[in-house]
Amino acid sequence: MFPYIITFALSLVCFYYSRTAKNGTYFFLIFLGILFPSLLAGFRDLYIGSDTDGYVIGAFYNATHHVNSWGAFYRLVLKDSDLEILYLTYNWLIAHISGDIHVYLFFAHILMISTIVYSFKKTNTDLVSGMYMFFTLFYGTTLNAARQSIALGLCLISFSFLYRKCKMWKVLLFLILAIGFHNSALVFLLVLILYYFVRKYPEKFDSNTFKITFIIVVLLLLYTYSETLLYLVRNWDVDEKYYYRYGGSERYGTNTPISLIALTVFNLVIFFICKRLQKGKNQVMDTFSEYVVIASCIFCFLALISTYAVRLNGYLIWLSPIIIIYYLSHVANKKLVVTTYTFYMFYWYMCIVVANLSKTYPYRSAILGI
Repeated sequence: MFPYIITFALSLVCFYYSRTAKNGTYFFLIFLGILFPSLLAGFRDLYIGSDTDGYVIGAFYNATHHVNSWGAFYRLVLKDSDLEILYLTYNWLIAHISGDIHVYLFFAHILMISTIVYSFKKTNTDLVSGMYMFFTLFYGTTLNAARQSIALGLCLISFSFLYRKCKMWKVLLFLILAIGFHNSALVFLLVLILYYFVRKYPEKFDSNTFKITFIIVVLLLLYTYSETLLYLVRNWDVDEKYYYRYGGSERYGTNTPISLIALTVFNLVIFFICKRLQKGKNQVMDTFSEYVVIASCIFCFLALISTYAVRLNGYLIWLSPIIIIYYLSHVANKKLVVTTYTFYMFYWYMCIVVANLSKTYPYRSAILGI
């Protein structure tokens, strides 16, 4: 437990002092804040993270054995349709730098955490609070689901550009990059469309009629989820692997983790409390956030269909630091803030230390000698 706690603390201290730093000192502290958790991820033993000794090692092994031939590696990409083109290209590029997989793991987290930090800065999310939530809620996931974690970070950048009303090509570029690392990132397009129309028609989307309609649509999507995937496989030439992994397959069937329900329900409650107590109103943010937290609660039941399907909910849950921190900063209630951050630490302790959900505990590193 202590390697994680110490690393998180060092990183948060760097981000805290970057608030008042200027010029080179500011960038140096931000770099250190990203560096510490990236080193922890890079130096870990290869059984830390349930996917690490699976496709992560396999993909990097293939890259190192085709390091001097892009053509041979490209043919391997076509053959290995389970992994996306940008993710495999990233493996091939890192293999040019070093054949050591720990170098790959290190740079993977540099990429992941840099995208998170950048998206927080673009959305005016307090960096210390945002990274605290990232460490307690999602860092364990990044040690496991490498491809999707990179994709999620890129999706947050895409959202941040839309949030800042940047040119649409920037929004779509980072969404496409995210899809290049994990195909499931295509789901995030729905989130971007939702925010776009909420911002364009805030009064309509804030009406009870629209909200009830939205909940009904989400429930119908959940109800017809497996049948829709099967239809796409049969009629739209979608690879059947997506149905067997993300659909109602017995092979990947599971139950809904209580931790997922607890997190989504807690965020829902905190959101509505803060919304009621907040100073001033932001109709676009209020409406969009309400849709997101409600949908994330409903979609957590995708886990009843498939282990992989519930990962789609990550494209909603990873928005929670931006949403929750925004509302906590608009309420003058220290007890509520302390309760919220205490729950997130409790959540991390139960998921990582007690349940070991991502197979990341206890932390081991032969390189560091711990």
